[in-house]
Amino acid sequence: MASMVDALGGHVISIKKLHKVGRESSMVETVVNSPEVSRVHFTIEWVDNTWIFRDLSKNGTWINGIKAALEVPYELSVGDRICFAKNTDIGFKIKELQAPK
Repeated sequence: MASMVDALGGHVISIKKLHKVGRESSMVETVVNSPEVSRVHFTIEWVDNTWIFRDLSKNGTWINGIKAALEVPYELSVGDRICFAKNTDIGFKIKELQAPK
């Protein structure tokens, strides 16, 4: 199973086949309560045997220190760091990327 680690608390989060991250609990699988986080900030999705990230935010998302282009697919790799609005304290590190079950 795919997973990511919360940078603040160190909690391991299992990634679902379509996994949304953001501030609005009724719309996402992983909630991040921070003013720079959009209601649905980004998605991670299993597509054609790979995990794809898409930024959906207004404030931006950084992968490994580089700002992600809005809604452009990015193939994730183990060790990738995903941060919100250039705030490196809030985000995730990709731990594992096995196919969903």
